Amino acid sequence: MKTAGKKTAGLILVLGITISMVNAQPSGILNASNANTPDVLYIGIENEIRVSVEGTPFEELQIDVDFGIIKKVSSNFYVRVGKSDTIKSTQVSLYSIVNGNRREFLSKNFKIIPLPDPEIDLPGINAGKISQASLVSQKGISLILKDFNIKKQPFTIVRFSIILSKSGKSITATSSTGRLTTEQVTAISENGITGTKLRIDDLYVVGPDFILRKLKAIDLVIQ
Repeated sequence: MKTAGKKTAGLILVLGITISMVNAQPSGILNASNANTPDVLYIGIENEIRVSVEGTPFEELQIDVDFGIIKKVSSNFYVRVGKSDTIKSTQVSLYSIVNGNRREFLSKNFKIIPLPDPEIDLPGINAGKISQASLVSQKGISLILKDFNIKKQPFTIVRFSIILSKSGKSITATSSTGRLTTEQVTAISENGITGTKLRIDDLYVVGPDFILRKLKAIDLVIQ
């Protein structure tokens, strides 16, 4: 005699055998866009958060954050976190709302840290050397954050100095912005002959965390 299948409180009885029914959670992704630091949010910038859930359209997905501000633009989420003396991490949750019902998918803890120091980006450098013409044509000093996909440079140059040295003599010219001053251009034009040593030093920047940072000097030779 066959025993009819019967559903009871999430179980199925078939031929006298009890089988548990498990609703598998769909696989999902909840990561910061930077491949090197997928579980980090950087202070003061819009951190892109990549999300996806198998079988759920992006339009239905939402995220929550315990500490921070969320912005959804087109097919991207962004989270901005501020500086805090006490909060060093925050939880981000991924969920959907369909017909008024909220369904949780993933929750993940993200560390909150400052951006690393940027580096000087000066076009025309070749093996530690740069031409006088290339220097004079520069509008100023640019900065770059390597391995970061950031649309707008988040650092502002407060000041920097150019030091020209040759035969025991040196000339220093300082700018209070990231742009080359007339004094600096004149110093390079009049004294930047082949073999002159050039140092970019006293370079101070302010980042989105409002911390004043001094960057490492770079030494070049004018060719």
